[in-house]
Amino acid sequence: MAKAVLTVNNLQVAFAARPIVRNVSFQLRPGEVLGIIGESGSGKSATCLSILGLLQGAKVQGSTQLLGQELIGLNAAALRQIRGQKIGMILQNPASFLIRSPRSNANSSKLCYPIDRSQTPLPNRSRLNS
Repeated sequence: MAKAVLTVNNLQVAFAARPIVRNVSFQLRPGEVLGIIGESGSGKSATCLSILGLLQGAKVQGSTQLLGQELIGLNAAALRQIRGQKIGMILQNPASFLIRSPRSNANSSKLCYPIDRSQTPLPNRSRLNS
């Protein structure tokens, strides 16, 4: 069996003294996709944002390892190097990207990740013109 890409062990998130996420544990192996579902306010976003190191003001405990590297406790600069390159999150309503043109989707992405068009591989550039 392939080694886990992402391992979350006993993840706990709290704001002040109020627990938001309790004892979340899972492993993702290469090729697997994880969907986190639940009622509004059940801690889905808090779980994902804490894994990405984006949950400010929260007390995060447990272990979150990406490719064997512990993420909890990493400094902001190290986390920036990882986010978007090795780990990411698709927010609610990703279907809105399916009804737009490739150019429109690419333009939306530019707002988040500015990329020099000259550095885009040629096959991808031709798709942008669709």
